[in-house]
Amino acid sequence: GTTTTTSEEDNNNNNNLPTTRQRRQITLSKSGRNVTLISRTFSLAENWNITVWEWERPSEVVESYWGAQNKLDMMSSVGSSIHPNEQRLMDPFGLVSWPGSVVAARELQKHANVRGRRCLIVGAGVGVEAQAAAECGALRVVAMDRHPTTLQQL
Repeated sequence: GTTTTTSEEDNNNNNNLPTTRQRRQITLSKSGRNVTLISRTFSLAENWNITVWEWERPSEVVESYWGAQNKLDMMSSVGSSIHPNEQRLMDPFGLVSWPGSVVAARELQKHANVRGRRCLIVGAGVGVEAQAAAECGALRVVAMDRHPTTLQQL
């Protein structure tokens, strides 16, 4: 389940975007761990904003990922056998917004005629392009990502 818990003023607001960032808790479906998400609103065009949810403290997840990845690389290089489950690390990079997703969403709005069409977003991350396609009139939008937590955020 999700619940909105708090909000904070965004002091870096230059685009007439909402000034309050919302926080909400989710329970991860695989681990049962509670994590905090925080909203981020982007301006894609004049009078067109979208809001996505991303991890509040992604650096902790990224550091954990790189530490585990380095351990696996070291074990591989010395010929240690690695348990198959340890080889499938899920990269955490879809848990936060990327500038490229905003650029892609803007380009979609300017150049792609998706109205009435079906759209598939591969590597959807936090869903910037998926929301843009939906707001541009796509008949149906399917957002795919390999990371189960990312999909849960959508």
